[in-house]
Amino acid sequence: MCNLLAQNLLHRTTRDVELNGYTLPVGTRIVPQLCTVLFDEEIFPEPMRFKPERFLEKKENGCGYKLMKCEELIPFGVGKRQCLGESLARQELFLFTANLFHRYTVRLLKLHHCLRAKST
Repeated sequence: MCNLLAQNLLHRTTRDVELNGYTLPVGTRIVPQLCTVLFDEEIFPEPMRFKPERFLEKKENGCGYKLMKCEELIPFGVGKRQCLGESLARQELFLFTANLFHRYTVRLLKLHHCLRAKST
């Protein structure tokens, strides 16, 4: 895991802020870091483990999964200072995955009960 831009852009507090018992007066320079959200164990248990299932939820019919909306997942930032390369990164991920499926044969090792029901 890494922060591509470890020293994010400087911001200033617009009012006095109480944070973990510390008072930050108005005008205090701060450096927000996305990793404080992305590595928060209350939001993402075991944040250093690769667990894609944390972003999946069962479909209503019980057969299969769908992507879950997760407001805290903000790898490209938010707002006016959102990463300009997000669309390029998403296109690259799509091309990588498409080429992977084009080049290799992908098979299920064990059929899910929903898949069996549809094939009979």
